[in-house]
Amino acid sequence: MTSTRFLLMLAGLAAVLVLLPAGTAAHGWGSDDMEIFDLVEEVNENFYTMMQINQNATNQEIKRAFRTLSVVLHPDKNDAEDANIKFRNLVSVYEVLKDAGKREKYDKVLKEGLPNWKSALWYYRRVRKVGLAEG
Repeated sequence: MTSTRFLLMLAGLAAVLVLLPAGTAAHGWGSDDMEIFDLVEEVNENFYTMMQINQNATNQEIKRAFRTLSVVLHPDKNDAEDANIKFRNLVSVYEVLKDAGKREKYDKVLKEGLPNWKSALWYYRRVRKVGLAEG
């Protein structure tokens, strides 16, 4: 009985180890994609609207908008309780929009939406976040 239980647990573990990487590889999501997905969920606002720019804005326009908003949202200049969070979100959004590759991936998220998080990837992301938070 004990060896049967052990074999079942071993088979279950093997299935998880095989399916978990397959779920992420099948979609081809890399670390940049994962960062963008997390940021979209955290900010919960269109990045272009947040930066007060058009979707076809140039890097110079993005930089100008960032500088303008950073003066307003910087925690040293803004006494609001959530100023620190808003400023960090602004910096993160700026990092995505100024990089052509990340910006293209974000535009794809705008068009297609976020992936279905009720997949193995969703559980992987949650475990990864908890692991980093505890470490």
